[in-house]
Amino acid sequence: LAHSPRARSFSALRHVGWERAFLPSCRTLTLTRLATAQLHSQSASGVHPPPPPRRRVSSASFGRMFLMNWFYSVLGQLGLYHKNAKILFLGLDNAGKTTLLHMLKESRVQVHSPTIHPNQDELIIGNIRFKTYDLGGHQGARKLWKDYFSTIDGVVFLVDALERSRFEEAKAELDSLMTCDELVNVPFLILGNKIDIATAASEDDLRRALGLHETYGKENSERIEGVRPVELFMCSVVRQMGYADGFMWLSKFL
Repeated sequence: LAHSPRARSFSALRHVGWERAFLPSCRTLTLTRLATAQLHSQSASGVHPPPPPRRRVSSASFGRMFLMNWFYSVLGQLGLYHKNAKILFLGLDNAGKTTLLHMLKESRVQVHSPTIHPNQDELIIGNIRFKTYDLGGHQGARKLWKDYFSTIDGVVFLVDALERSRFEEAKAELDSLMTCDELVNVPFLILGNKIDIATAASEDDLRRALGLHETYGKENSERIEGVRPVELFMCSVVRQMGYADGFMWLSKFL
């Protein structure tokens, strides 16, 4: 017995001190047994221990997390994830430019008065930079359009599909933009807005009115040398319909 493995183990423990070897484990085992016995006792008597305290998340922190998730989701759906581009919003007054701008930012419709001074807005989330310029559509604002042309990566031109009487005016402005030397290589996304109203023009009617007989192609994602991407998408900004497809198409050329 003196030379057995168990005897040698006890001899080694006497050398290092059995208290240091066993006391921590004994204390842990004793505390565990006491806690288990207490739980069984409380359960038998119908008394349940209080739940562990929950970590509270402040409303401000929750709001920031929700906002970040929403931004990533929206920009991802628009194909603008990890893009760095300046996009110019143009069109006649009442076409829906400012409404679209705020819908992209806040996902809600706001009532706006006609834009008097050029508005520049910017969304930056991580490596995502989304710049927009809303210059209004009245005569005074149109004179300022060219001030922004040199740094623009894309143009979103909105047309009110309800106002057929202004299609000719919208075509004149669009033609003027597309013949500018500064924009010769800039892609154009044209949005026919307000299709949620039954009397709005169809896509074919709007194409004829704007002279968009041959466009780049909604499925074409490759840049063709010497050809500027131009495409028409019908949408309803207030109903959040259609414009996401247009931005997905535009993002391929940014």
